[in-house]
Amino acid sequence: MIDVDAVMEDCLRICRRAAGVSEEGADIRAEAWVPGRHRQNRVRRFVTVWLGDRPRYIAKVPEAADDTKVAGELAILQAIAGCGVPQSRPIAPLGSGFVMDYVGTADLPDVFSSLGASDRMRTVCRVIDELARFHQSHRESAPPPADTWIDGVIDPVLLTHAPAGPTHGDFGPWNIRVSGDDVWFIDWEDYKPGLLANDVLNFVFTLPVVMFPDCRDFDALYDLTFHTENEMRALAAVALTRYARALRTSARGIAQLLPYFCAYQIRRFEAEGRSAAHLFYGPFLRRWRGDRVGWIESLDD
Repeated sequence: MIDVDAVMEDCLRICRRAAGVSEEGADIRAEAWVPGRHRQNRVRRFVTVWLGDRPRYIAKVPEAADDTKVAGELAILQAIAGCGVPQSRPIAPLGSGFVMDYVGTADLPDVFSSLGASDRMRTVCRVIDELARFHQSHRESAPPPADTWIDGVIDPVLLTHAPAGPTHGDFGPWNIRVSGDDVWFIDWEDYKPGLLANDVLNFVFTLPVVMFPDCRDFDALYDLTFHTENEMRALAAVALTRYARALRTSARGIAQLLPYFCAYQIRRFEAEGRSAAHLFYGPFLRRWRGDRVGWIESLDD
């Protein structure tokens, strides 16, 4: 366990220096908190630092001394800084964690349902454009994954021409901050080389969880996403097509990698000692097999 009071004191010291304010003359305060959706096996403590009436900085510190992923995230943010990625600017290390700029005013899911349909479409397009820009700047040629676990999951031929390169690694809507028309990508702990489609599929096909928060049945959610004409289908079709055009690849080809994405996510959770049984990956993977989704088939038409 960490000493929260000591962390807050050190955080304030770093933030005063970053902001160029004195200890006596500045209206600066800190608030420590733990997210309601935190991982049970990797708890992170956050400290928001307010300068005047607005949040200016935020610190992220692991509770466990042997949790090195947060320090790894600092190295990642430092490495991609200046590359045009909409991210939080890292300020300084803080114990096993770090301090960074506070970005946005809300997590995307917290405001998405309150937006009008046209604003939701505009926000999705902005996220997709920024994701495509990130992937374009880091895209590289790579052979398809040689993982043996794909046997029975997906036809390896579908992976042959799939764009590869560094990925965010956990690009769900909850890792996107927004303010007006601006977006920022947060939580870069799982940044690694892989199929670029994993990021866009994560965003697009986790959106139904945000769009239909009262739908607890993942078979029903699958049908709402793939077999019902609604706003979610329109958002998904535009997002996949827009992303594919930016990367000069096939939107249908990206969508057909959904089984790989779902199986990959399940394995990622299991590797971290977590269960994915409460998430949509397994049901979507099961339903996709043998299914024909007309609007997916016609994406490139």
